[in-house]
Amino acid sequence: MRYRFAFLILLFGCSFPSKNEKKAATQTSVLSPSFVTHLAIYLLENESITDATLSDQARQSLKSFPRTEAPSADSLSILKDGFYLTRIQKGDEEFMKPDIESWPSSFFQLTEKELQAFSLSDRNLDLVFFGTSNDVVEKQKQIADFIYALTKEKKVVIADLVSIEFYSPTTWKTRRVDAFQDQTIDITGHVTIHTYREGEFCRAVTLGMSNFCLPEISIRNFPCSDQISYGNLINAVTQTLVENPFINADSTLHVELKKIKNKKMRDLLLSDIKTDAQLATSVKLKWASPEEGDNPFIQLLIAFENPKYSSPQEEANQLVADLFGMQESYTVAQHDDELLAASENAKKRLPELRALFNKGLDPGYSIMVKAPFETPDGGHEWMWVEVTRWKGEQMEGVLQNDPYEIPDLKVGAIVIFSELEVFDYMLNKPDGTSEGNETGKILEGRE
Repeated sequence: MRYRFAFLILLFGCSFPSKNEKKAATQTSVLSPSFVTHLAIYLLENESITDATLSDQARQSLKSFPRTEAPSADSLSILKDGFYLTRIQKGDEEFMKPDIESWPSSFFQLTEKELQAFSLSDRNLDLVFFGTSNDVVEKQKQIADFIYALTKEKKVVIADLVSIEFYSPTTWKTRRVDAFQDQTIDITGHVTIHTYREGEFCRAVTLGMSNFCLPEISIRNFPCSDQISYGNLINAVTQTLVENPFINADSTLHVELKKIKNKKMRDLLLSDIKTDAQLATSVKLKWASPEEGDNPFIQLLIAFENPKYSSPQEEANQLVADLFGMQESYTVAQHDDELLAASENAKKRLPELRALFNKGLDPGYSIMVKAPFETPDGGHEWMWVEVTRWKGEQMEGVLQNDPYEIPDLKVGAIVIFSELEVFDYMLNKPDGTSEGNETGKILEGRE
């Protein structure tokens, strides 16, 4: 499901990057010349923020942003910095709030009490900041500091209408203000990743990179069961670009985890490294237009088009493995009575799972099954496959394990098999839990 907020329709947005801005003969800047940051402060209960308070705080915090009138609709470019304010109340055409009940809880950095008060709010201050790309990180720091100073003792909800997040003053400080440390920024405090199912696979796109005059980052056709790994890949790409906004002449970006300047982000990305991680890789990027539901700004798509791989998913898996490593286990086991009984019970769930899959899995859900693959000596290696198509008894999916005994088959390959061959299943859920894999639990108990 895609979530869209009408506030995102602005008078102007980030311009396209200038192809003439180059760091060296082999690198090109991806910075846009300008940015627009759109925020709203919802006043709760009887709270108020006077013009005098706002002006005083702006003089103290916003050194780069004089207050101005809203630019005309035919403005084609932003040549200087500034901000403008509109007071909006319920009944005005511009006044809008999200449907709190139907939107994901991850959008709201609020307590239940704050959510309840937010649902009753009938007034807001609509703030639009605009400026050039010069010192854009410092300018975003000024904006974050200004909003916190203005609201820290107020009953308000702060909405970022570009990244689609909603904060209390306390969570605004934790996520936004504290993201700036030691002349660097933890970009995850200012950018969200929206992941959703798109056909057989998943797509993810950032919201908020445009605040830093950078293209939004998107990635598509990756296995829905591995959203954490691909989210980490996006985080590594966005952090690398905000620290050094240049790509190579062949449209690749070199990502090296140990060279990330922001300590918090560097430590986070290095905290769960698996076996054989190279900690560095080259990421192929392609300019792309936004899709329906995205922010209306230009994007860089993480592309997987190398013909030496059997599928984009195989190439994507190799890139993630190069950067973060891969954790694999290999168990040799005979299918004894206990395992066969557990397998028979698992197979009884398959018709129900088939119906659930073909109805359309909700975001965060995925189904994996254990299927046999013939080895060169005529035996079988049993491996997990994320299901991407299930028509009758024929199943298709993305191989989730790297084979030990089949040299021509790689993790990430697209494979086809029969439902009749399935030995076990796993239903993965959005909260990180799963059901199934009873045969795996038996084997783990024997180790």
